[in-house]
Amino acid sequence: MYNTNFPQGKDTVRYIQNILKSRKDIRYLFNSIADFYETVNKILSLGLDGRWRDKVSSFAEGVTLDIACGTGEMTYRISCNSKVNYVIGLDVSDKMIRWGLKNKNFCSRFNFVVGAGEFLPFKDNTFDSVSVAFGIRNFEDRASALQEIKRVLKNNGYFLILDTFRPKSKTLTILYKVYLYAIPHITKFLVGRFEEYLYMSKSILNYMTTDEFAEFLSKNDFFIEKISDMTFGIVSFVLARNRK
Repeated sequence: MYNTNFPQGKDTVRYIQNILKSRKDIRYLFNSIADFYETVNKILSLGLDGRWRDKVSSFAEGVTLDIACGTGEMTYRISCNSKVNYVIGLDVSDKMIRWGLKNKNFCSRFNFVVGAGEFLPFKDNTFDSVSVAFGIRNFEDRASALQEIKRVLKNNGYFLILDTFRPKSKTLTILYKVYLYAIPHITKFLVGRFEEYLYMSKSILNYMTTDEFAEFLSKNDFFIEKISDMTFGIVSFVLARNRK
C-alpha cells in the first residue's frame, strides 16, 4: 500500500504544496550545477568518491532503484554489477539526468525517471535493492520517503545508503566544520558557485549521526546488517534489509 501517514483535509494540500515548493528549489539548485557537478565532487573528495560508490554498488542485485541519482554516477556503477539485471535512476533534476545520459556508457538495461523520493511512481514490491548516495538529507520528508522505499522494495531486499553523516566526535566535528566552511569558497574559485555548495555544507552538519540514522531505519522496520565508515569516517556505508 502507498504511505497514508499524511495530514488530512486542508493540511494535506498544504503538505503537498510545501513538498512541491521544496522540490522546485532543490531541482533548480541541482540543475544549475549539473554541468560541473561530477568534476567538483571528484576534486572535493580527492578522487575517492568513485571507490566509495564502487563498494556500495557491489551489493546491488536484481532489479535496482537508485534514488537521488543525480548525473547517474552510482546508477552507472550499479549497471555494471553482474548481479544486476536492470537499474532505474530517479532524481528531481532533469538536467542532471540528461547530463548522465549524454556522458556515460551504461552496462546493463537501464532507465531514468524524474521524480522525488517521497512519491515513487512504482508498484509495491518492485525492486530487489534500492540505493541512495548522498541524497537522503535532501529529502523534504525523510520518514515519508523511507516508507515509500519500503513499499517498492521487496521483503528482505537490500537498502544501500552512502552518505556523509554528522560526526559523533568533537575533534572530527571541528575538522568537518573547517572543511565544510572551505567548500563553498573552493567551489566559488573553481566554478563561480558559492550559495549552492553552502547549502550542501550546512545540510551535512544539520544531518543525523550514523547512530541516529540506524535508529531511524530500525523504527521504520529496516534491519541493519552493517555500518562501515570509509576513509577515516569521512563517509559511511549503511547496509540494511527491508522487513515487512
